Amino acid sequence: MSYVSRDIENPESNALKSGISDAQLEEAIRKSGYPLQIDIANFLHSNFFVEEEWGFRDVTSGTVRTLDLMAERSFQDSDPNRFRVRPTLNLLVECKQSDLPYVFFLGPSTRLRNYPRLVGLADGKITVTTDDDRSTWSVAALDALGLSNDVFFSSASVCATFSKCVRQGKDIELSGSDAYNALVMPLISAAADFESRSKPPSTAYYFFARAVLAVAVLDAPMVGVGVSSDGVRTVSFVPWVRLIRRAPPTEPGFDAHNGEHLIIDIVHKDYFKSFLDRHVVPFMTRF
Repeated sequence: MSYVSRDIENPESNALKSGISDAQLEEAIRKSGYPLQIDIANFLHSNFFVEEEWGFRDVTSGTVRTLDLMAERSFQDSDPNRFRVRPTLNLLVECKQSDLPYVFFLGPSTRLRNYPRLVGLADGKITVTTDDDRSTWSVAALDALGLSNDVFFSSASVCATFSKCVRQGKDIELSGSDAYNALVMPLISAAADFESRSKPPSTAYYFFARAVLAVAVLDAPMVGVGVSSDGVRTVSFVPWVRLIRRAPPTEPGFDAHNGEHLIIDIVHKDYFKSFLDRHVVPFMTRF
């Protein structure tokens, strides 16, 4: 059975060479991840501006790399000149396909800092001063808006460690470094570069309040491993996992936990629509 269509104007020489079948070509395309990227892009196009193969500068190596997708959606008032701050959602998306499962080691939920990243503002904090003394009180923008305990932050399963199954002969083993380097590092670097590129000039009068979500979309089995309160290990399929890592602090301070959270939402492809419609968009509406 032929899987590759033949255009009537295609020259005969533009064909597969001997030793490569249509089925082998189709299988290679299926495993590449590009069909998933195209499916997600097509889905987002109805409500988002979408840029595929979005270029960013790697914060570690300084080299230019590409992310599968960058998507943007405005949540501003119908009159763009009514407010000086224009709320916007930006999704940074990396897609991966695999027949073998990803395994997430689930843990308890935690208080999130700097999530989602709010970029494009003159300052990420609201500072209150008083003429009574020299004291100042700074609070994160989400705290000032009363959204720091929003249901969006407690809706996902949480993990700090995950692995991808790989074949070792007839057996299957877990490989943590491969999954981290291929999935997490590109998103972290892309988010950092996006933030640096979104800084407004000092003379800016209008600002974008960009809520940036780094999202990994998987066409693969997603398995969560947890331990119940009585010590029993549980294994279940999970459609959405929030990976939380803490970066080391960039400035000295008294708080040993003052490093930023590096957070990625990892979502199964068939849950992606629910992830947006039931969780992300309602949060942005409240925001």
